[in-house]
Amino acid sequence: MKLNNFVSLHEIFTSNMNNNFNFNRSTNIDNMSPQATARTRSLMTYTFGWMTLALVISTILTLVFGNNTELFSYLITQDPITGMAKRTALYWIVALSPLAFMLVMSFGFNRLSFIALLALFMAYAACTGISLSVLLHVYPAATVAKAFGSAAGLFGLMAVVGVTTKTDLTSFGRIMGMGVFAIMIAMLINMFTRSSGFDYLISIVGVAVFTGLVAYNVQQIKRLSAESDGSEGFMKLSVMAAFGLYLDFVNIFLFLLRIFGRRD
Repeated sequence: MKLNNFVSLHEIFTSNMNNNFNFNRSTNIDNMSPQATARTRSLMTYTFGWMTLALVISTILTLVFGNNTELFSYLITQDPITGMAKRTALYWIVALSPLAFMLVMSFGFNRLSFIALLALFMAYAACTGISLSVLLHVYPAATVAKAFGSAAGLFGLMAVVGVTTKTDLTSFGRIMGMGVFAIMIAMLINMFTRSSGFDYLISIVGVAVFTGLVAYNVQQIKRLSAESDGSEGFMKLSVMAAFGLYLDFVNIFLFLLRIFGRRD
């Protein structure tokens, strides 16, 4: 039951749209005032808080649905005739609805309230967690745990780089953005060629690209925070920033899982 290609393509598409959403301003972050520095800490706190909450929701629902046979049967059933695994209507709803949530969040950003935007993000995380529960029936639990832990480590390292580096990562971010498109095209091609070697290469490149995007996105959050005024727009921005980082983390995890899954 190979679901990874679909999940990764969906996450890559939404992540690329969100990475281009609102991170285009330029601010001198090396000469911040004390007030701007305080706003930076505040935006970082909110951003990583929302991201952590979303990951907790996704993780809990992944474990609950993945380890409960009755709940999992609402997603995947067994065809009584062929004996093959069969995706249910609920599975397709939780797998495809996050795309609708993302479009509403992106195109409705100016009209939506902070609470509505946050609710959509959490709904996105919930549906993603339920759909990812299938992975617990594809890979050994130890492999999933190893991929999650490694993703957390890489994410944390690159987040620190994004906060502390004095180098402007704008050009680097554009390159990583082009890398996302290249990965998406390569994955579409490999859906037809079904080359295991090519799939392994895509996974390695995917980890590199999305870990790079973490550093870029964190630096952009730091820059944008210098212009924040603590208004509702500021809070909405923290949700969208958290959404982008959440998607970066999920993609790093999925690509690492594909790599580790080949070895275990």
